[in-house]
This record gives sequence, C-alpha cells and structure tokens, in this order.
Amino acid sequence: MIERADAFVACNEMDDSLLFTLSGAALSTLTIDASPIVRADAASLASIIQVSSMDLIAAIFRRYPRHRSIIVEDVFPLMLKLPASKKSLRTFLVKKSAASSRTGDVARGPPTSTVDDHDYIQPICALTLLLIQSCVVMPSQDDDEQMEGAEDSNDSWALKDDHSGLQGCVAVCNQFTSQMLQRCARKGEEGGASEFRPILSNLIDDLLLVRHLPEYPAAGMLLLYLSHRLGSDLLRASSAAKNQVEATYLATAMDAFGKITSAVAGSLQRNRENPFKLPESMNLCAPSPEPTEEINRCFCGRGNLDTFMVDCDRCHSWHHGSCV
Repeated sequence: MIERADAFVACNEMDDSLLFTLSGAALSTLTIDASPIVRADAASLASIIQVSSMDLIAAIFRRYPRHRSIIVEDVFPLMLKLPASKKSLRTFLVKKSAASSRTGDVARGPPTSTVDDHDYIQPICALTLLLIQSCVVMPSQDDDEQMEGAEDSNDSWALKDDHSGLQGCVAVCNQFTSQMLQRCARKGEEGGASEFRPILSNLIDDLLLVRHLPEYPAAGMLLLYLSHRLGSDLLRASSAAKNQVEATYLATAMDAFGKITSAVAGSLQRNRENPFKLPESMNLCAPSPEPTEEINRCFCGRGNLDTFMVDCDRCHSWHHGSCV
C-alpha cells in the first residue's frame, strides 16, 4: 500500500486532514531502526518502507504547495527521534560517484558506511533533498509582455521576468536552513540545541558526500544556502557583544563553515591539478582523398541505376537523387 500511495496522491484530490495523517504516518517510518546487518542493499523491509514513505511525502509536497512549510517544520522534531548509533545512523543507500571515488573528495562516515561502490547517508538527509527537488517546475515566461519588451529594445534575449522554475526549491532551502540554524543557536539546552548541533554536522557530511551525484542536485543548493547563512552569522557575531552570542553555537558554525569551504577548496585544487580534458577533436572539414573508382553507397542498396545521381563532397560516393 505504501509503495503505491504516492501514485494515489498524485492522481486524487484530498482534504487537509487526510494529507496530514498520511504525511505524519510516513514521517514516523523514518524512526525505524534499520538493522545494521540487513541493510538497503539486501532489500530489508525497513529500508523498503522508508523509501516508499519518502516517495509519498514528496508526492504530497509536490502537489500541495500550501502544506510545504508545515511538512518542513514536522521534520525537525523527527530528527530528535532518529536512531543515534553509528551503525544505524546511515542506512540509505546511494551510489558512489566516479569523480568522488577517484579524487577521494567525499566526507567519510563511519567505517561501516561504505561498501564496495556504494555509500550510505541518513534517511532524513535523503528526505530533505527529495523534498527540495520535488519543488522543481518547468520554467515559464509571460510571452506577451516579454516579446513586447524584446521588440522595443531590439534584443531578442531581453527577457526580464522569466521564471527558472526553482522558486519553490529556494523557498524550502531558506526555510530549512533558517530553522535548522535557529535551533542550533538557542542558548543553553533550550529547544534541544545541544542535540541539533551534531545533527547539523552529520547533515553536512552527507551533503558533501552526495554533492557530485547527479541524482541529488539539491545537495549543492542546500550547501550554498547553509554556507551563506553560517557566514552571515559569523560576521554578525564579530561585531556583537559577547553576552549576545552563544559561544557554543559560534564554535559549531565555525566548524560547519570550515568543513564546507575546505571541501570546496580541496575540490577546486584537485580540478586545477588534474583538469578534465576532452579528446582531440577530429577535423571534419578536411578533404578526404578521392577514390580511384566511383562507388555507389546509397542506403537503398539498389546499386547503379539509369537515374540522376548525387556525388557526396566529403566521401565522394554516389547516391540516387530520388533517395536523397
């Protein structure tokens, strides 16, 4: 039933109470402690349920934009209920990117988090990325106004109000980043600040691990917004009074910001030392040697006929004019 629930949500209109019931039930499955022995690669029942629940939440998130902020808020209390042991922390299977495995540009988890050509991340991180990516829509433009403006400026590319289709992704990234760092910045033990700080560190580790994978383009966007917010908080703290800043949060922010920037700097350094090179291009315009005899290479296979023929300037083979 859970495996087919996302298709049901996509095809049927539902009221708010049923949607909240479905999303709450699906979110609760992420608290299941998946076995450290029978994991996602062995098709464990817990992993199957969690993956199907993520698809269900993403279907609700995609179709009902008015409920997105509520679902994002429901994710944070769930983080405090997740399994915390190292063996059961990362159970969501992801493929290891060829680039990261070649350069070593990954944020390594515990020793049990990597098996052969696969890696594991937290299910809550996979859910966050899936929610962000589910907000993507096709780009749109106001054709009438845009074309009038383009004609006035004599520039066919003068489109001012085109929409990239990522506004929903940006809104979710902003909300998630803001609420996560607000919870980490609370003074003392209020609101579980001490619990959310290691959650932030583990989240950044997972995002750095999958940021080169084409399946998770939202990882780069979320890292970008996290780094912007962390950098702003650090700059603001440098000019604020000491009693207005939580020292523990500053240490957490500095560690998180340094982890992101060092990973990016290391990736840039490796790219400079080992630049990607395309194979040498072939000169398609170079003239080919003329054949000693005329050859019929028409695709019809009918051979030489008493009809109009066309000679190819490149390969100098003949083709039937009617076929061309």
